Amino acid sequence: MGTPRIQRKIKLGTITMRASFTGAQSSGKTTLLDACKEDEAFVDFDFVDEVTRKVKREYGVEINENCGDETQYLIAAEHLQNAFRKLNVWGNSPNNLLMDRCIVDGLVYTSVLRDMGKVKSAALVHMIALAEIILPRMDVIFYTEPLPVVDDGVRATNMDFHARIVREFNSYIETASVRHLDLKFISLPPVSVEERIKIIKETLEI
Repeated sequence: MGTPRIQRKIKLGTITMRASFTGAQSSGKTTLLDACKEDEAFVDFDFVDEVTRKVKREYGVEINENCGDETQYLIAAEHLQNAFRKLNVWGNSPNNLLMDRCIVDGLVYTSVLRDMGKVKSAALVHMIALAEIILPRMDVIFYTEPLPVVDDGVRATNMDFHARIVREFNSYIETASVRHLDLKFISLPPVSVEERIKIIKETLEI
């Protein structure tokens, strides 16, 4: 018989599984996170919403292809905090974490923005260094393969920028999956939300 969920929740007050989505804008990350929040199979999970819009909202900085170094450093700080996030040991908080995006997103976007002359190389070096700290703390990263870009008034809709981001994601994940053998990179194809959720559940064994 498995350990009752309530016991797992308050066992140590620390994260036991850390998973995240990663992918280009309009690839379904937030839609999937919202669907997981409503699915009882994820009762043992806490959720972290998107950090990019949080940074824009709280600090008033530009995001996407119009951002600068300050935006990328603020985003990096959010990813680092999430990597070391712990649970409330006094409550019945879940003991697994599922994030809308992670350091891979920060690194990929910073790399493209550096190539575009939007940010300095120092910002990319900073992201690379943080990735070496954060990725070993991750268990699973779900790569949301591209979907048609939908303009919601915030996300980038420049198709050239989007294509560059997708290429950089594919290149980075191919390399990182070899360098970080203990970290699972799972691709979520451009299928329905229900089919993607099924893959997520099978991967997480829930």
